[in-house]
Amino acid sequence: MRSKTALITIALSLVATLFVGCDKQNSTDTNTTEKNGAEGQKKNDIQLYKAVEQNVTLQVTAPGQVFALPDGMVNITSTVSGSVDKVFAHIGEKVSQGTPLLLVKSPDTSDATTSLLMAKSSLTEAKRLYDLNKELYAIGSISKNDFLASEQSLQQSQAQYEGTKRKLSLYGAQGASAAKITAPIGGVVYEMNVHVGDKVQFDPNNALMKIADPNKKTIIANVNEGDISHFKQGSNVTIELQNGEKIKGVVQYIAEAVDLDSKTMKVYINPSEKMADLKINMFVKIYGDIEFKGIKIPKSAILNKDGKLYVFISKDSKFIEHEIKIFEDDKDENYSIINGLEPGSLIAQDTIMLDKP
Repeated sequence: MRSKTALITIALSLVATLFVGCDKQNSTDTNTTEKNGAEGQKKNDIQLYKAVEQNVTLQVTAPGQVFALPDGMVNITSTVSGSVDKVFAHIGEKVSQGTPLLLVKSPDTSDATTSLLMAKSSLTEAKRLYDLNKELYAIGSISKNDFLASEQSLQQSQAQYEGTKRKLSLYGAQGASAAKITAPIGGVVYEMNVHVGDKVQFDPNNALMKIADPNKKTIIANVNEGDISHFKQGSNVTIELQNGEKIKGVVQYIAEAVDLDSKTMKVYINPSEKMADLKINMFVKIYGDIEFKGIKIPKSAILNKDGKLYVFISKDSKFIEHEIKIFEDDKDENYSIINGLEPGSLIAQDTIMLDKP
């Protein structure tokens, strides 16, 4: 009798085990997984977050650099051919109009100096003859034509002397064998293409240096072509300096072509404040805000498991594990903008208590 009772007990246990196994199989076959004991956890300090569609803001970032505007930049060229003897100003240095920039040793200056001395001598002689002929003409010793000829010779000598003198002045002659090149405007030395000992030519198209007006600057940002639609002419942006300081700017122009190597497009931005804080060639970061409707949830509500992301939806007194995808991090670093969740869903705000075996 005892043996028969024992057999019945074992049989009942096997049947119960089979029912439990079937129930578990039915649960895991579904798309979502129910967490056991969820109802109790829901009642014990599990804070809920209602996922609603709302206005969200994303920030698109792009690297940028400060450049001088073309109409505020002057090319410094050599007025003579020769070799650079001295460099008085260097890149980033402020200069005033007339500040010496370069000293160039040149045979052109020597030749012009010699020509000036000869022209001066000729002028002196022409003036002596003119004064003499003027006296002789007054007493009738020479004809009027002879007097007029001496007057014309004086005028020619005077013109030749003044022309040679102006030529030396244009050269910036410093002594008999060198030319001093000075700044035509006040500004900042923006670019240097010359060093002591370099050979230079008189070439208006060959800039030895560039001076920029510090009040005429722009920022060029290199924006990924996928983000370019978020930048509009006239839209406001934020400019962040290397020290963390942020200033405002306005999009002035967007280039029409894509750089094939970097897959970026150039966006030209005018700073609207604190122009003095922006130094030419300085690197900055550009932030552009994008506003749209979306669902954002706390990052603490997201569970990363086996390379996938989940939230726990509260439904029928239980928490159900539900897969989502992150669209982008919100401007508020504590939130993420997500896809895959119905508006109005109630989710656990913190997954720590729920993510248990």
